Amino acid sequence: MKSFFIEKLYDGEKWHKNVLLKVNKKGLIESVEQDSDSSFDNTFQLVIPGFHNAHSHAFQRAMAGWCEKKQMQQDSFWSWRTQMYNLAGKITPEINRKICQWLYIECLESGFTSHCEFHYLHKPHCSSEKNKDQLSAALEMANSVIESAKRVRMPLCLMPVLYQQSEPYKPCTELQKPFVFKDVENYFELIDSIKGVNLAISLHSLRAVKEESLRILSEYLDQPDRQEYPIHIHISEQPLEVTQIESAYGARPLEYLSSRIPLDSRWNLVHATHFNGLELGIAIQNRCNIVLCPITEANLGDGVFNLSSFYDAGGSFTIGSDSNVMIDPFQELAILEYGQRLRSGQRISISDSVNGSCAEALISRVQKSAEVSYGGKLGLLKKGYLANFLCLNSNHPSLLMVDEDRLLDAIIFAAGKSCLSDVYVKGDCLVKDGKHKIRDETFLEYKECIKSLRSVV
Repeated sequence: MKSFFIEKLYDGEKWHKNVLLKVNKKGLIESVEQDSDSSFDNTFQLVIPGFHNAHSHAFQRAMAGWCEKKQMQQDSFWSWRTQMYNLAGKITPEINRKICQWLYIECLESGFTSHCEFHYLHKPHCSSEKNKDQLSAALEMANSVIESAKRVRMPLCLMPVLYQQSEPYKPCTELQKPFVFKDVENYFELIDSIKGVNLAISLHSLRAVKEESLRILSEYLDQPDRQEYPIHIHISEQPLEVTQIESAYGARPLEYLSSRIPLDSRWNLVHATHFNGLELGIAIQNRCNIVLCPITEANLGDGVFNLSSFYDAGGSFTIGSDSNVMIDPFQELAILEYGQRLRSGQRISISDSVNGSCAEALISRVQKSAEVSYGGKLGLLKKGYLANFLCLNSNHPSLLMVDEDRLLDAIIFAAGKSCLSDVYVKGDCLVKDGKHKIRDETFLEYKECIKSLRSVV
């Protein structure tokens, strides 16, 4: 049993002073109680929960900053996607392992203490058309992600992705072949072959999944041993995507999805930047979680989700690093709020009903929603949850003499990750003074693989 004395602790819902946090051998919180007399292993001044990364494409870290030079008159998500495809085709399991482990170190050093990997890069290294060979290649790539997370000790939910077509009723292009499982049964076989990690069922998007597969998926998700799986899907990220679904199926994306599969709190809807009022209502009614990635959504020109209305209706949402162009959960939250301000022309669009704090409203909702994204007990610093927490420098210039009811606002909107000192995962210190324990060796491996990819995009 480990014990930590904390002068100020935010547990994801409220502040506590002078508490003793006890962590058992499994890395779970045994208790959080007010106590200043017992013996303890460490003392911290200021602690908040670690952030959960609910959406990531790890391999895209290798192209961060490479796509900011104008290539055509109308650069867009779709022109960026072509560059991404060119990179994807060059990724081997060994290269993927080096990228993933470096990304997960960056995530930990930035305050992400758990990770959902939306993994659709299945088999770029496989030229065989045989199902057996393709499954073996996809399993090899999946294991490269799992091994990377284990090496750096990042709690991982692997989300193998079903990808079947380019858009409704159109086959995949040559560049999309590394992602494809034509038959949904082969996808299920991959899911059943992966061991030793949290899993989620993931659909790339409605445009990339065949209409007949949704019925099969609905039956699969109803099986008793599948009902605990989180389910993730890209939805309504771009206007063209919405138009394609409306043209093919006669309904907007979430309207169509809800007519084909019963939705519930297991569903994580990624981006949703172009939801209309009807779709917002469907998400709220079915208790779906929205996964927002503001840095990527800004970088790719996706748009801004209507968070204010969703928040006011009690909607659940989490954040993710998506394309990994920048790794910073503090900035994800700040930009999430700033997007709402730019939409409305007003300040403080999201606020806590008790004390008016913007950051507290954002963080509390995000931390409570982490569990439904990951499929495990994390996000809060309470009994039974993983002991994933961040130790912050209370002597940071932006945090000096700040009252408790304004402290989270100062952390998110002023100090940012520059106030982050140490990062604990399952009660173990993985990042000390801002540096992961195996940062140097993994950086050298990452540098080596970047040299081999530099000519790709």
